[in-house]
Order: sequence, then C-alpha cells, then structure tokens
Amino acid sequence: MREEKSRVLGRWDSMAISIGIVIGIGIFRVPSDVAKYLPFGGLILLAWFLGGIISLSGALCYAELAAMYPETGGDYAFLRRAYGHLIAFLFAWTELLVIRTGSIAAGLSRF
Repeated sequence: MREEKSRVLGRWDSMAISIGIVIGIGIFRVPSDVAKYLPFGGLILLAWFLGGIISLSGALCYAELAAMYPETGGDYAFLRRAYGHLIAFLFAWTELLVIRTGSIAAGLSRF
C-alpha cells in the first residue's frame, strides 16, 4: 500500500530550491567571467561565497514575506499590499514584457 506524501514546502525545502536554482544557473555560465576579472583562485571562491550569502539573504527575505502574507501572486501580491494596485499592475506587465523576456534573451545570447 502506498503512503500519501504531504504537498507542503517547508523552510528547508524552499532554501534548497533557491540554492539549487542559483547553483544550477551560475555554475555553468559564470565561472569563466568571474575568473577573467579575479587573478587568484581564493578570490574567485570568496566572490562565490559572498554571492551565495547575498542570494540566501534575498531568499530568506522572500520566505519571510511569504510567511507574513500567505497569498498567491508573489511579487505582485507584495507590491500590491505595499504600494497599491497601480504599481503592482505596472510591475506585472513590466515583468511579462521586459524583465522575463530580457533575462531569457540574455541567457540565450551566450549560446
């Protein structure tokens, strides 16, 4: 008989996803660019470590927001609550038309 699994992401699950995304994206593209500007291996590792700390801080901030305001919508919901409907609406359209497409285009330009 098969046991039912819970469909809830906890704190550690969310952190693992964020860390996996950062490592998965960064490990294949960024090392050569970092090594080009930093002369020593120790500095390269330090830059990766500091970048990881900054990324983890951002992920924990989002986790705190999601815990305080558990509603769907992510950035849109947080901006709507903080600045009102107009700013959230403009951000959502900017995200759709500029931010996401720009990051996809930047990622594809390396291939």
